[in-house]
Amino acid sequence: MAVALSLLGGMAWLLYSLLQVGKPPEATKPAASPPAKTQAKTAPDAAAKAPATDKERFEFYKMLPKSEVKTEQVDVYKSTPKDAKMQYRYLLQAGSFRKAADAERMRAKLILMGMPNAKTSKSTGQNGTWYRVRVGPFDNRSLLNRAQDKLVRQQIQPMEIKLK
Repeated sequence: MAVALSLLGGMAWLLYSLLQVGKPPEATKPAASPPAKTQAKTAPDAAAKAPATDKERFEFYKMLPKSEVKTEQVDVYKSTPKDAKMQYRYLLQAGSFRKAADAERMRAKLILMGMPNAKTSKSTGQNGTWYRVRVGPFDNRSLLNRAQDKLVRQQIQPMEIKLK
């Protein structure tokens, strides 16, 4: 029973304190009324000190016109057109294989996908013979990105090769 009463008292105090949140500070404190003579003297003084409008109360109305900022003229950004030629040409390497048959299989897959200019080349080095399958060259970024997207959708991770 005592626990229930203490919980009820706590809830009442919480409710009271929440109701006091939105009130101005004067309303929350009970003020003792001053003698009548003092009250009559302070009322005209308070009215004289209070500004009449918001423009008089806030300083930024005076400050803003004086603090104008001059900015430099900035030229408009010009983007490159979609079909603009790139500075370099690029190839996409779709794969590198040890066996020529695997490279030809990949090349055939690329041709069926509609990839432009799919070629197989043979490279011999210290690591042995490799057969590379490449697509391209591409003159603009739009065609290159489209080809990369097509390859990625087919689970092929292409490698971009810059030509000189």
